[in-house]
Amino acid sequence: MNGKDELMSVPGAERMIWFWLLAAIILMLNPAGSSEYPFGSKVLPDDSDIGRPLFALPANTVIVYWDIGTPGYDESDPVYLHMTSAGGTISANDVRLTFLNNFSAGSKVTFQDLDMNKPVKQLPSAISFLNSYGSSAYDLNDPVYIPHSAL
Repeated sequence: MNGKDELMSVPGAERMIWFWLLAAIILMLNPAGSSEYPFGSKVLPDDSDIGRPLFALPANTVIVYWDIGTPGYDESDPVYLHMTSAGGTISANDVRLTFLNNFSAGSKVTFQDLDMNKPVKQLPSAISFLNSYGSSAYDLNDPVYIPHSAL
């Protein structure tokens, strides 16, 4: 017997393979279940989101960090786009701007996540770009940064 024959001799194996295949296809086609573009990618002229309406974030949206190491901000502290006025704790729908354990940058915090309700501090910063090509404005190939400003 080869590996395929052994797998197919397991009761219901063929049905499970079809189930997982269908689930993967649904997740790929469902815009709520996956993103068409990687987090942090730039919009290109042929992208499907060109021309779609944009909405301003809430006025009190700030960049914060969870101080998990030595006191004060350092490279081990996860950084978030704090989307609510829920005060000084991480809230559902805050966006992780850095990697944390198994959570990738760009993922949203949910109620059951380990960082939910953890204390945060505002990170003095501004969204900026590096003018790599010497023009007078932001260009597609200019990298974007969120530099930490000293207090």
